[in-house]
Order: sequence, then C-alpha cells, then structure tokens
Amino acid sequence: MDFLPRVVDGSERRVTIAHLDAGGTLGRHPATLRQMFAVVSGNGEIEADGLARAVGPGTLVVWEPGEVHQTRAASAMTAVVVEVTGTLELDAHFPEL
Repeated sequence: MDFLPRVVDGSERRVTIAHLDAGGTLGRHPATLRQMFAVVSGNGEIEADGLARAVGPGTLVVWEPGEVHQTRAASAMTAVVVEVTGTLELDAHFPEL
C-alpha cells in the first residue's frame, strides 16, 4: 500500500477512521499535529484558508499544525485520519492540488 507517505523521525502518531453520512461535516477546527486525511470511499469537499476542493477515493490531504480546516461529505464518506509529528516523505506520488 502506498496511499500514505512514510513518516520520518516522528515521535507521536494517532490514527482515526472517520465515517460521515451524506451531508455530514467534520466542523471547522485547527489541526493539533500534522494531519493526513486519506479518503477511502465517498465524495465531498475540504476547505482550508477559504479555498474548497473536491475530494474522493484516493485523495490525500495534509494539514499543518494549527491550520484550520473542515470536511463536508456529499455522499457517505470514509477516511483514514493520521496525525503525526515528524516529516512526511511527500514526492511526485503525492501531487499538490
């Protein structure tokens, strides 16, 4: 599986599975650690810094500590949320939107 980038020199990790119903939201909040949001199924949009982007299966979004963001599900959505300290190895496999 190469969906999530490797974490280098991190000392803390938290993994959560988020299930949102169609129309559900993960309300506006700041990331406490570097946060990876990997959409496994469903569609919706994320918003950060006033910009909204569509997300769907295979989408990886990374938020930095303190970055305020929100997620809205257009259909039932499942995502893996991984919060870490350390550096992410993001390369060409993980293009920036």
